Amino acid sequence: MSRPAIDVVRELYAAFGAKDADALRGLLAPDVRWTQCPGFPGGEDRVGAESVIEGVMGGLNAEWRDFRVVLDRWFEAGGDVVVTGAYEGVHGGTGRGMRSVFAHVY
Repeated sequence: MSRPAIDVVRELYAAFGAKDADALRGLLAPDVRWTQCPGFPGGEDRVGAESVIEGVMGGLNAEWRDFRVVLDRWFEAGGDVVVTGAYEGVHGGTGRGMRSVFAHVY
């Protein structure tokens, strides 16, 4: 029996937050397509679970101290899950803090 999509997305955020690459491998399809906005650290299109893990988790951890995702609201819309929240962190090179809001669609 398949799990509700919102539960899978919640597990995905928990795995990223825990920096648990093995859990991410279990959640992401091998051929996942992941798009990050241009201008975001490591922002580009990625294909494949390993590319997402290395590029997203690895890129953020390399450039940012105390990087975190603050989750706000969860929505189910048809077959999609939408999550709103904010990124927060301190840039490793400049020491400057940032907060940037987001809406993610899965």
